[in-house]
Amino acid sequence: MAGVRELRKRIGSARAAEQVTFALKLSAASRFRGARRAIENQRPYALKTLEVLNDVAARAPLDGEIHPLLASRKPKTAWMAVLASNQGLAGAFNVSVCRAAEREWRQLEESGTDVSFVVFGRKAREYFSRRSARIVHDLSAHFEKSGRQGSARFGRWVAAAFQSEVLDACYLVYNEYASVFCQHPRVRQLLPIPPVELDPTERTDFCYEPSKESLLSQLLPMYLAIESHRAVLESVASESAARMVAMDAAHKNSVKLLEELTLRYHRERQHGITSELIERTS
Repeated sequence: MAGVRELRKRIGSARAAEQVTFALKLSAASRFRGARRAIENQRPYALKTLEVLNDVAARAPLDGEIHPLLASRKPKTAWMAVLASNQGLAGAFNVSVCRAAEREWRQLEESGTDVSFVVFGRKAREYFSRRSARIVHDLSAHFEKSGRQGSARFGRWVAAAFQSEVLDACYLVYNEYASVFCQHPRVRQLLPIPPVELDPTERTDFCYEPSKESLLSQLLPMYLAIESHRAVLESVASESAARMVAMDAAHKNSVKLLEELTLRYHRERQHGITSELIERTS
């Protein structure tokens, strides 16, 4: 009956895995619903802010003055903010975003740019620590919980570093939510803000009140905060969707394995009982 006892242990393990994966699936699904609503509400606001900023920034050089956050210089130092997660069990979520950041990192280094990392998530920290990357800040425990206020602080912090020429460029690397089954790793240049060329028919400027400088001073920090917050929301929605799909597949596999082990267990048990009866009656 050693085979029966071994099967009984395996059935217990499979049942425990089935219960854990089902609980994780429900937890991810609950979180995903809120995360999807948040990113769907944030996207139009972020895109419209960027549109207004580009329109004003494209006309800024007409006055002969360029805001410090719009200045473009040869990138000697760059920060790469990588948004991953603190937990695994989310399919390819962490691997895809970390590999995208590593590809960008290698390309920047080949062009002579010194790259440092700001990591959000234990998985990103572990990934780049193993590759001997320079991690200047680890904000894994702070950024997501602090929400919009944390995004604004991060935006001010990066803006101050850019204006003081501590860094020449900053990139956001995160998973952009497309659907439950599809999340795309994105590398976005946060600073300097990429210039937008106006159509020659749109070169006419507007009257600004109180001034164009005041408007840019309000729009640029707002843009940095909104883009940072949007990246966090995209990452949270993508992580929840990836974990929900991964746990759903794991739960189905656990149920299938449990059924197969239960069938084998009953066969082995029946075989043992039959053999014992034959021995006693013979």
